Amino acid sequence: MNSRPAAMSAFSRMHAVAAVALLSLWPALAGGETAVRAVPTAEPPKAGEQARGVALKRMKFAQLANSAVGESAGNAACSDGKPVYLDRKLAATLAEAITFAFGRNLRDYGYRRNPGDESVFTEAQKKPVEIEVGALVQDVQMAYCSKPGGVEGSLYFKARMELLAPAAQKVVHAPVIEGGVGGLRAPTVVEFYRAGADALVKNFLAEPGVVAWLGGEKPLPPAVARKDAALRLDPVTPPAGGTAGDATLLRASVVTIEGGGRSGSGFVVSRQGYVLTNQHVVGGNRFVKLRLASGRELVGEVVQQDMARDVALVRTESGLDPLALRAGDLAPGETVYAIGSPLGEKFSGSLTRGIVSAYRVRNGQRFIQSDVAILSGSSGGPLLDEQGRVVGLTQSGVEAGRARINLFVPIADGLKALGVALPE
Repeated sequence: MNSRPAAMSAFSRMHAVAAVALLSLWPALAGGETAVRAVPTAEPPKAGEQARGVALKRMKFAQLANSAVGESAGNAACSDGKPVYLDRKLAATLAEAITFAFGRNLRDYGYRRNPGDESVFTEAQKKPVEIEVGALVQDVQMAYCSKPGGVEGSLYFKARMELLAPAAQKVVHAPVIEGGVGGLRAPTVVEFYRAGADALVKNFLAEPGVVAWLGGEKPLPPAVARKDAALRLDPVTPPAGGTAGDATLLRASVVTIEGGGRSGSGFVVSRQGYVLTNQHVVGGNRFVKLRLASGRELVGEVVQQDMARDVALVRTESGLDPLALRAGDLAPGETVYAIGSPLGEKFSGSLTRGIVSAYRVRNGQRFIQSDVAILSGSSGGPLLDEQGRVVGLTQSGVEAGRARINLFVPIADGLKALGVALPE
């Protein structure tokens, strides 16, 4: 992404030039002087790899219904100007123009992949929406003349653009943006509206605060914990062959989780469709994509999470086979196994073995320490004992010189933080 200072300077220059200039379209329209505010259009920076998923969700008009917003003429001399009123039809047409411009500019500046660039055999990867945008259009001004072969005129928008972090249910930024076109010639009135909306959206994507939030520079606020009704897990019998003998069966209950540009692991804990993972895997997303060992994909809703304990509960379709759980502590030297998706889908279902070293306390939280190998993407996957029972979930690794100490959240501690009861 272009540097933020560059974006700021460009935006500042734009407003310095704009000030409160007025652009007169033609000397006389409907017998009087018609002027529309002129606003230069900024060039937004391209989105970087950390750019967040964004979508325009709501739009409203603050102006009174049927209020006059300008004039239009319908002859070659532009001499029969009539008032233009913001009725329901015009509001819907302008809303369509802004929505169209928003989608096109997101694609053009790298916030959304263009489906036209994909092979028909390739599944387009859509980023989960981390920022929702709501537009309150505060002012519309227009003056145009429909001539043979097209439309000529000027159009101005002013809108309060609110950025909402849906997982936190919090508006994080709300700039007032201006944009428009002057002296434009367009083939149709619809294209005329879209050109004005395009200028508004470009100025929105160039605003420094918007650049920081959409580009991932500013951290998202903590997600609001969503509490389901008290959940008690049903007892599950561990596989007869244990972890080593039934690894394929156990892998079927481990999923790859994708959301917010990150990838991690999780595992099924209930036939009601509940999956346990790390909070840092789901991030601020309300919905994530789950990929089963079979390759089938499901949508999961994050229904509960605890940032301090770094655990989250995701609900998806029922009927998946859960893993057996072991609530008691492990003894140092016990053999344990980790299953996860290190480095994403390509290595999903990887199984590694190690031993329990000790229990450690970091930042007031208990962890299982083990030398079992984990990599980025293993987070949220299960740590199993030799009988195939989950004893913890992968949380992180700590570099200690040339060695790496791996830490796991004890399963009982993780479920307790979410208010989930172990099987009786």
